[in-house]
Amino acid sequence: WNCGQTCICSERMYVDEKIKDKFVPEFVRMAKSLKIGNPLDAGTDLGPMVSREERQTSMSFVEKAREEGDKIILGGERRESFDKGWFYEPTVIESVKQESALVQEEIFGPVVPILEVDSFDKAIDLANDSKYGLASYVFTRDSTRVLKAMNRIKFGESYINQVGPEQLQGAHTGFRQSGLGAEGSKYGLECYTQLKTCYVDWNDKPNLPYLFPYRDR
Repeated sequence: WNCGQTCICSERMYVDEKIKDKFVPEFVRMAKSLKIGNPLDAGTDLGPMVSREERQTSMSFVEKAREEGDKIILGGERRESFDKGWFYEPTVIESVKQESALVQEEIFGPVVPILEVDSFDKAIDLANDSKYGLASYVFTRDSTRVLKAMNRIKFGESYINQVGPEQLQGAHTGFRQSGLGAEGSKYGLECYTQLKTCYVDWNDKPNLPYLFPYRDR
């Protein structure tokens, strides 16, 4: 429903080559089934983007992907059937390079690039190869990989076999250029406060061991 316009939305996907041929068609099928329309309608899955400028940003990313030879397997067009609202089709793109703007920048729209990897370690390395580091999502049935992901992924929040949003007792925070601190639970209170320490001696006599000069004490 948010058109990819929230800070913890997935910006890119790394899919194991062993399951890619099965996963991608199913993912496209689900994305294609999304109902686009009035966001106030309970039956709507995807509403418009927030502004003309934001839609244009998504369109620019997609057009650049086309120019670079990436494969657009779903969407990539405006919804002309809607005469009002900044609608944009769910868009899925393959054959994307890690160094491309589509991967390295934040799209903030209903656009997702899919990159194929040959190992779990490679997926983690590529995921960490970003100037951003707010939220990551890992889906695996291997408990060893779960622990590895929790240890090695350099993101402020990691969701394992689930999606967001974050819970109130957790810290909503990011690594690198993502975020300016932490919110949520006690971390949110600390983020909006300034620590101050005061030392008071209520004794009538001075605390001699800490007064100058120190000799003969």
